[in-house]
Order: sequence, then structure tokens, then C-alpha cells
Amino acid sequence: MSKRYLLCLLLLVQQIAHAQVYELAAVGLALGAGAFQKKPQDPNAYVTMLAYKGKSVSQKRTPPDKLKGKAAAEIARVEAALAVCSANLLADELRPICTDQQYFDLQLAIKRIPWAQKEWSVSAYDAENDFYRSENYWRTQRREQLAREVQQAQQVAQQARARHEQDSLFSIEQRQSFRADSISRLAQARKQAIADSLDEPRRKARAYELDMALLTPAGRRLVEASAKPKTHPAPKSVAKRPVARPSKSTGPSAYFCTSGNTVKYHSSSTCQGLTRCGASISRISLREAEQTMDPCKFCH
Repeated sequence: MSKRYLLCLLLLVQQIAHAQVYELAAVGLALGAGAFQKKPQDPNAYVTMLAYKGKSVSQKRTPPDKLKGKAAAEIARVEAALAVCSANLLADELRPICTDQQYFDLQLAIKRIPWAQKEWSVSAYDAENDFYRSENYWRTQRREQLAREVQQAQQVAQQARARHEQDSLFSIEQRQSFRADSISRLAQARKQAIADSLDEPRRKARAYELDMALLTPAGRRLVEASAKPKTHPAPKSVAKRPVARPSKSTGPSAYFCTSGNTVKYHSSSTCQGLTRCGASISRISLREAEQTMDPCKFCH
């Protein structure tokens, strides 16, 4: 009975010893792994802030002597690409920062860094890349808006030129119409001048006839009679008229006024045509009166 008891006790002690050895080995391995594992990098290491239009952009730029590890080459390429984007950002407010393909390529390169070097912090790279993509979007919108405004301005200028050309054509038509009207008036005036020049000999002939008529007493009386306005016959005057002196001629007789400009002879000394005679009334033979004067329209 005692031998069996001792054997069980020895087996139990052996198992406990093996378990402690395994536990000590596991603890040793864990301590060894922790000793060789590197600590994660500080996210703010090598990070500076860039102010742009009231915004802050985090930029991580690692000194060349600090680039160590399997991802050193990839980190250098990512930071160089981000530096190009930063230069495009500051160069012009409308200049494209990067294309969509460049953005996605840079994003994949940033993701490959932790695969090769887990302790390296890439949060600053992601933030900077996202900022550039957002700013690039707004710049694209602004360029498109400016292009639309330029196109509208060109359309307005083209419409203004078209209206100016129409106005110019209208003014040219007006000037041509005015010129044609002026030419027509000048032609009419020329025709009238030619007609007047053709009538000039007639007027000269008429003036010559009047001049010749004025040389004779009868002609002067005709001109004066035609120049005087027509008036109604004056009422018979009650004033005493000079008495006609009898003529010694025999046969039919006629009467006329001896004022010197007599052109009519009368059959009676009391004719209405003699009421305005301011001289004496004389009697001559009808034959003599017919040779030099015309009969009166009142008594003949």
C-alpha cells in the first residue's frame, strides 16, 4: 500500500514540474518577443502645419537621415509626391493640384507603408492627401464657373456686335435713302431750272412787248389799266362836270375825255364811263374816234 502511494505521489510531482517548466518557457518567449518589438511612431513626429486661406494643413516631411526600415523608399516617394502637390497649391489659385489618378496612386502608396513598416504613422499623409483632393475639387468647380462666365460674356459681345452691325446697316440704308431723296430733289430742281430757262425767251419777249407798248399813250393806258385792281364803279357824282364843247364836224359824233390818256370813245356825254373824267369832254366825229380809240363797253 505504501509503495503504490509513493508512486502516485512521484507522478503528481513530475506533472507539476512539467507544467511549471512550460509556463516559464511561455513567459520567457513572451518577454523575448516584447523586447524585440518596436514601439509605434508618434503621429506628430516630423509634422508641420501649413496655413492656407484660413485652413491648416498637416505636412509630414522626414529628414533623410531618419528614413530607415523596409518602407524608407516608399516613404520618400510619398513625401516627394505630396511636396509637388503642395507646390501646385501655392502656385496658383486655379491651377489643378493633382489628377484623380495621381490621388488614387498616392493613396495606395500610403497604404503600402504600414504593410512594410507597421510602426510608421501615416495619418498625416492621409490628411494632407485628402485636403489636396478637396481643394482640387473646388478649383475645378471654379474653373468651370469662370469658363461659363467667359462664354456668356462672349455671347453678349457677339450679340452686341450683331446689334451694332444691324444698326450700322440701318444707318447706311437711311443715308442711302436720304441721298436718293436728295438726288431726286436735285433732279427736280434741275428740271425746273431747265424749264425756267426755256421760258426765259418768252418772258423776255413779253417784257419787250410791254416796253414797246409803253412807248405809245394807248399802250401806257393799257398797262395801267391791267395793273390797277378791279373795283366797283363809283356812284354818280353830283359835282358839276365840264360842259362838252360842240364840234363843227357833221355826221355821227362821239365823245371822249381830254385828259391825255383816253382809250375809249362814248356815244353820249352822259355815259357812265365819263363819270371819272377829270378834264373836259370833247366831241369828235365817229369816224375819227374809231381810228384811234375803242368803243366804250357801257354805251356800245
